[in-house]
Amino acid sequence: MIRPSRSTYSSRLLAAGHFRALLVATALSPLALPLIPDQGAFGIVAAQAQQNVAIDKIELPMSGSTLVLNGLTVTGSSLGKAEIEGLFKVKTLNAAAELLQRFNADKLAIATVEFRIKSDIQDVLTVYEGLEATRIKGGAIEKLAVKGGRQSGTVKAEKASQKLETQFGRLTMDTLDLAGMVRWMLDADPTGKAPMKTLHGRYELASMDMVIEDVKVSIGKMTGSGFQARLARKAPIEFLALAEKSNAKPGDPAVALPLLAAVTDMYSGLSFGNGEIDGFTLTGKDKKTGADVKGSGGKMTYTGGAAPSFIMNDFSLAAADGFMKFKKLGFEGDFYSWMIGGAMQAMQGELAGKPGDKPSAQAEEFRTLLAEVGKSLQNRDVRMVFEGLDADLPPGKNAKSKDRVKLALGAFDARMGGFVGMVPTKIDYSLNGFRMPVPSNSKDQGLMTLRELGIDVIDLSMKIKGTWDEAKTRFVVDDVNADMGKMAKVGLKAEVGNIPRPLFENPMTAWTYTLLGANAQSLSFAVENRGGIDKLIAKAAKDQKKTADQFKMELSAIAPAMIGMYLGGHPDGPSLADALTKFVRTPGTLNITLRAKSPGGLTAMELMAAGENPGALLQKVKIDAEAK
Repeated sequence: MIRPSRSTYSSRLLAAGHFRALLVATALSPLALPLIPDQGAFGIVAAQAQQNVAIDKIELPMSGSTLVLNGLTVTGSSLGKAEIEGLFKVKTLNAAAELLQRFNADKLAIATVEFRIKSDIQDVLTVYEGLEATRIKGGAIEKLAVKGGRQSGTVKAEKASQKLETQFGRLTMDTLDLAGMVRWMLDADPTGKAPMKTLHGRYELASMDMVIEDVKVSIGKMTGSGFQARLARKAPIEFLALAEKSNAKPGDPAVALPLLAAVTDMYSGLSFGNGEIDGFTLTGKDKKTGADVKGSGGKMTYTGGAAPSFIMNDFSLAAADGFMKFKKLGFEGDFYSWMIGGAMQAMQGELAGKPGDKPSAQAEEFRTLLAEVGKSLQNRDVRMVFEGLDADLPPGKNAKSKDRVKLALGAFDARMGGFVGMVPTKIDYSLNGFRMPVPSNSKDQGLMTLRELGIDVIDLSMKIKGTWDEAKTRFVVDDVNADMGKMAKVGLKAEVGNIPRPLFENPMTAWTYTLLGANAQSLSFAVENRGGIDKLIAKAAKDQKKTADQFKMELSAIAPAMIGMYLGGHPDGPSLADALTKFVRTPGTLNITLRAKSPGGLTAMELMAAGENPGALLQKVKIDAEAK
């Protein structure tokens, strides 16, 4: 049987101050993490004689900070007064683990916990009031409650210091395994198959109010289902030594790879559960005008585990000179796994060296390690959705137009999946209902042309969808289209062959030879006139001082001549000429599809040669054309 191994580095790497901060941070993390600026059980419990302990004050000076505990009482404690005081003064995590695993109590209460950080960039005091932990066994708390707390101080921002004040309501938590947290920091399981353990259970924070200068933010009730973790292959405390080496030799794969592998393995063994925030309100002043600014957000939810997600609903921000709001912003999928996987892919590229190089034994060892820990990454599909945007804002400082910026968006939906490392092999993007008035006095040539065509509102929807078929080594552009409302709708489809897996595994090095080996199988183009083609023809005719009918007749006569020049003798030339002529004379719909006659498609060399002799290339494709 393989037993978890204890880190041999803990005594050397962790001083007393580190543990004191850790002890408070783990006990109060749901409070401390949003409040402290710029901060980022596996044993058998022996029976002990019970006793009551009272300590008026414990003061613990640390580097750049001070921790003070006032009015500490313990009922039914298995540890004496000296041991409890020692719990906050230990010099190593090993010593803390030994004490915590022997710590049983009916109740632990602390009147106030004061934590002050003082440095060149901040001077902040955080106070927690009425902390009470009940039914403690082996350093694991069954119930934790904190009546509330406050924070005050100054934080340097850019050139000036900002005052901040925070008040938060009652916190309750089911299960807080302090001993388990310390053991997780210290211990390791080289098999990577340790079971998940609950380190803290469900928690609820009643409210939080923050004031930074003239801005006040009030946050509603926050709840979370808990947090689980398993022992990593390498004890997290050992990351300190790896991080020190990485800082000393930045960019050295031999140093960075072990750290990356350790972080990847640790991350895959964390489960953050589910939670929600009831919403928030914001009030403040516009620094330039002094006018009131108000904002709010609806319910926010997140999920962890196998299907991570985050959703924010009903956001709004309004000032005297404009507003912005949206219905929904959401993310689905494990973006962290995606980013970690990309970093691993980049590191493996570094290990590969130059083509033909024989990998060193160390490189092979690291490659095996990365492949093993990489199996634990979820690497599932990811999605971002943005719905119901509505905005009316003043023009920017460097805007070309004095018109206000008014825009609306029905929805934007981006999906990526089938990841090979960091690169998706399936993409599906859609943009629906984007509307923006065309500025009336813009000097931009494109916008001026739109207004000349009588278009005063840009109305746009788009879609991009593509899929790589690994078995056929083909990438299919399933759909690329742009729907321009009353103007037109255009679409494109394509199929490219001989796209191998190495392109996605290491695109930076594989794209050149992939491009040379790829072949074009098919290309389809479609356009649907909704009035925009008629307007373009009318404008072009007017510019040439002709009527629209005259211009159409001339253009329809030119099309067959151009086709005959490049497609002389091509069996599909006449049908293509007929379709183009019909579309020019009575613009409706036009569909053109080009397919390679050879199963091997059109090679990159053939496509590049088309610049000098396009007719030779077109003889190698079948053309289907239809106009209605």
